[in-house]
Amino acid sequence: MRPSAVARRSRRLRVLTHAWVVLAAAPCLLDASAYAVAAQATSTVAPAVPVPSASSSPSKSSAPVPPPGIPPSRVAPLQRPPMTLVAVLREIPEPKSVPVAVVAGPTPGSATESEALRRYVRGRQRAMDGLYARAADDIDAALRLDPSSTALRATRARIAGAAGDLPRAKAEWEAVLAQDPTDLQALISVGVAAFDAGQPSRTAALLGAAWVRLRLEGFAPMSDAGRAAVGAALARSLFRLGFDEAGLEVAAVALAVPAESVAEQRGDGIDAASRAAAQLALESGEAALRAHRPDVAFALLARSVELTPDPRTVALAAYAQLLAGDRDGARATLGVVMDDGPWRDAERTALASWLLTSLDGDARARETLALAAIAAVPIGSRAGEITPEAHARIARLMVAAGDPEAGAAELDSAMADGAVDQATLEAAFRRTGDSEAPVLAHAAVSAHPECLRDACRALVRASSDLRTLRVSIDALPADSVRESIAAGVLATVRSPGAAWRRADSVVELDPSRAPLEAMLLAAVSAGDPALVARAAASASIDLDVDASWHASLACAFAQTGATTEAEQSLARAELLAESMTRMQSGLRRSLADAHALVDGRAAEGSARARAEGALARGDAVSAVAELLLAQSIDPDDAAAQALLIGLLPRTEGPRAAAEWLSIQLARSPNDPLLWQPTVMQAASGGRAEDALARVDARLALDPQDTLALPWREVLLRVTGRSADAASAARVRIESLPSGPRRSLEEADNELQFGSPESSVDALGR
Repeated sequence: MRPSAVARRSRRLRVLTHAWVVLAAAPCLLDASAYAVAAQATSTVAPAVPVPSASSSPSKSSAPVPPPGIPPSRVAPLQRPPMTLVAVLREIPEPKSVPVAVVAGPTPGSATESEALRRYVRGRQRAMDGLYARAADDIDAALRLDPSSTALRATRARIAGAAGDLPRAKAEWEAVLAQDPTDLQALISVGVAAFDAGQPSRTAALLGAAWVRLRLEGFAPMSDAGRAAVGAALARSLFRLGFDEAGLEVAAVALAVPAESVAEQRGDGIDAASRAAAQLALESGEAALRAHRPDVAFALLARSVELTPDPRTVALAAYAQLLAGDRDGARATLGVVMDDGPWRDAERTALASWLLTSLDGDARARETLALAAIAAVPIGSRAGEITPEAHARIARLMVAAGDPEAGAAELDSAMADGAVDQATLEAAFRRTGDSEAPVLAHAAVSAHPECLRDACRALVRASSDLRTLRVSIDALPADSVRESIAAGVLATVRSPGAAWRRADSVVELDPSRAPLEAMLLAAVSAGDPALVARAAASASIDLDVDASWHASLACAFAQTGATTEAEQSLARAELLAESMTRMQSGLRRSLADAHALVDGRAAEGSARARAEGALARGDAVSAVAELLLAQSIDPDDAAAQALLIGLLPRTEGPRAAAEWLSIQLARSPNDPLLWQPTVMQAASGGRAEDALARVDARLALDPQDTLALPWREVLLRVTGRSADAASAARVRIESLPSGPRRSLEEADNELQFGSPESSVDALGR
C-alpha cells in the first residue's frame, strides 16, 4: 500500500470512528471499576472526537451477511444472558495443580535454616548481577536445605525465566501454586503458560483469580506492559470459552494501555505492541458483535485498524455499522475503502464488492471507479496505469456500485485489453446469459487461445441451463475455436469420451493451441496421463518454446497423476519464462497454478496458503476464515474447497457445510466441483434416495446432462441398487476415450460386481 494511502486512511478512520472512547457509552458491558479504569486511561490516550450520528437511514429489513472471509461463528449473536467476570469464575472449575508432597522445613533458628537463608541472599544478589548459572546453584542448594519454602521456589522460577529455561520456570511456578494457591505471581505465570499451551479454561481460572485481586488494588502491583499482556491472555481465553461479556470487561482495561507504553517497557518495538493490541481489539470487536453490541464492536474494530491497517477489519467495522443501522457511517467507511484503490487486489475487491452490494450501491464510489477506469485505458503508445485484470475488477465493482451499464462496457474493454482470467470471464458470461456467453467466449479464445480452460470452466459455472448453453455453442460459426469450446465444455461437464473425440478430430485438421488445450481438458476429465502425452506429441514446434503451453502440460500431468512428467513440464515452462523480458500476467497465473498442482502447496501469500499455515498452528477457525475468502476469490480451487468442507462442521456446526454448499449451488447449479461433496453429504446423511430422485428428475429434463451421471452411479450404489449401478458404470466407461485407463476402469468395475472372468477379458483388451 502506498504510504500516502496509509496516512490518509488512518486520518479518515480517526474521524470516522468513535475511536474507542465510545466504550464509555457501554457501561452495561463493563463492571464499574473496569469502566472507570478504561475511561480514565482512554482520556489520556485519545482526544475527544465527534461521534458518528446513529440517526442515519433505517437499516434494511434483512440482516446483512458478514463480509467474505468472516465465519458466521465469529460474529453470530449468542442466545444466552450475559455474565460478568466474577460470575464466570464461579462457573469455571478449579484448575488441577501439580501434586507436591508435603515436606517439612528446617527447624526455626537452626544452622540449616541459616545456611539456606545465606544461600538465598547470595543467589538473589548474583541474579541481580546477571550471573544466572551461579545464582541457580545457590538457590538449588538452598532448596535442598529448605524444600518447603515458596519464596525459594519463586526465586528459582524467576532465575530460570531470566536465563531462558522456560520449562524449569514453569515447573517451579507450578510447585509454588501447589503449595500456595493464592500466590499472585504464580497464578499469573502458570496462567500465561496455560494460554501459550492452548488451555483456555485453565488460563481463565488462574488469570481470572489474579485479575480480580489486581483490580481491587487498582493494578498497582503490575506494570502497564504486564496489565496489557495478562489482560489480553485472559480476555482471549474468555472469548474462546464463549464468555464474551466477561472478556470485553477485561479487554477494556488491557486496551486502555497505550501501545507506546507497552513498547517502552518491553523493549521489543512499537510494531509488536501495536500488532498485539490490534489483535485483541479485533477479537474484542467480534465478541461485541456476538454480545449484541455492534456500536461497541465498531469502536473496537476501528481501534484495531488504527493500530494495524487491515482491509478485512475495515470491512468488519462496516458490518458492525450496518448491524447498528448506521448506513451513513458505513458509506463513510466505504469512502475509506475506495480511497485505497481496492481493485488493485483480488481480496480487497471482494471485500469492497460486498460492502457496495450491502449498501445497494454508492454514488461517490461510482465516481471514483469512473476515474479509475479512465486511467486504466491505454492511450496511444502509453499503457494503462493498471493491469487488464485490475481493469476488469473495476468493472465488477461498477456493477456492485449500481452502474451495470458502465460496468458492462468496462468489462468488455478490459477483456479486449487481455483480461481473460476465469473471474473476469465468469462475470461477463453471467451478465450475458447462456445464449450470448458463447459469443464472448469465442472472441476471448480466438484472441487468447491459452485461456480455453478458464473460458470453458467459466461457461459452465455461470450457466443456469446446460441445454441452452450447448445449443448456443453449436450456433457459433463453424471453426476450430467453436469445436474447441464445445469439446472443453463437454470435458468440464464430465463427458471425457465425447470431448476427446471432438478435440482429436479438430487437432487432425488444425493442431493449434485452442484444440490442443481442449485435448488436455478431455484428458484430465478422463484422468488419463497417456492422453496428455498424446496431446503434447501433437503440438507444433512453435509451442515447444511457449512457456504457457508447458505450464498447461504441467497442470494436466499433475491432475492425472503423472508427477514426473508434471515436474519436467513445469521446469521447462520456468526456464522459458526466465528468458522473457516481460512476463504477462496470464503466464504468471499459469505458472502459479502449475506450481500449486505439482508441489501440492498453495501460492505463497494466498488465502489458501494462510489457511494451511493456520491449520499448522492448530487454529481451525482462522483457517476457515481464509478458506471462505479464498473461495470468494477463486471458486475453482478444488483443494481449498475440499479443505473448507472438511473444516466447516468442526468450527461452524454439523449443518454448516450443507448450508454453504446449498448457497453455492443456488448461485452455480452446474459447478462440477460442488456436485461431489453434495452427493457425498447426501449419502452420509441418509438422504441418498432424495438426492437420487433429484438427479433422475434433472436427467428427465435433459437426457444429455452428463454432469449428473457419475454421481447417479454413486447414489445407486449407496441405495443398494447394484445392478443399476453396474449398468450405469458400464455406460460411463464405454464413453471414455479408448486406452489403458478405460481398460483398467472396465476391469475394476467388472471385478466389483462379481465378474472376474469379464475383468480378465477387459485387461486383455
